[in-house]
Amino acid sequence: MTTVETARYHAAVRCSAPTAQAVSELIVVVPAHNEEQLIGTCLAALLDSQRAAHRLFPQLTCRIVVVLDDCEDDTGVIVQRMGIRSIVVDRHSVGAARRAGVRAALADAGAPLRRIWLASTDADCRVPAGWMSRFVDAAAHGYHLVLGMVHPSGDLPASRLHAWQDRHPYVEGHPHVHGAALGIRADVYHDIGGWRPLQTGEDVELVKRAEQRPWIRILRTAQDPVCTSARTVGRAPAGFAAYMTNLPELSRDR
Repeated sequence: MTTVETARYHAAVRCSAPTAQAVSELIVVVPAHNEEQLIGTCLAALLDSQRAAHRLFPQLTCRIVVVLDDCEDDTGVIVQRMGIRSIVVDRHSVGAARRAGVRAALADAGAPLRRIWLASTDADCRVPAGWMSRFVDAAAHGYHLVLGMVHPSGDLPASRLHAWQDRHPYVEGHPHVHGAALGIRADVYHDIGGWRPLQTGEDVELVKRAEQRPWIRILRTAQDPVCTSARTVGRAPAGFAAYMTNLPELSRDR
């Protein structure tokens, strides 16, 4: 993120202040299917981000809910050991898992929907420390939906990493949609019908419905991108892993 891009982001936030609606509760839903190798790192990063948010917003209530979708390994054991709430489903669908997690979390919510922010990431991801705070800040400045960015981790061939970087420049107003880096105010989520029980593409479909409501203010930001696994065998058909596998390699010397 360049200095100019950062300045533009903060200018946009300041201009939106009159329509602010502060949130008092932030809920993160994490779908997981056989993620014992990565869930611990994912949750540790979320807890770091939660602590950072509490330092900036001491009155904020933060909750993390992991949705164990037909896990046959020790994912649930690790989640329990870390003191994180989990629910168990058998959907084999990331969209259905996200939806179930939101439903369970909202059932225990202590604030009206307009004061609750729903954040979404994945079990193979690591959020940065400022991730939760970014959502709270955006909500306080009148945004209803935040679309963040991701960057791949792992041992990608340099040519494939170059291809990713060329197709995903980190700029404000980017066109990308990633369920691993998405947040939405709970009343808006409810108004547009929530996550659909899709095996893949549930994030893009949700955003399309939001875009059909002119009053929904969407922030597409490259601030605080989420680090996501660059594995080539994923959990969702035609998901991020499939995208990375099929991404053509690109030389910087073209």
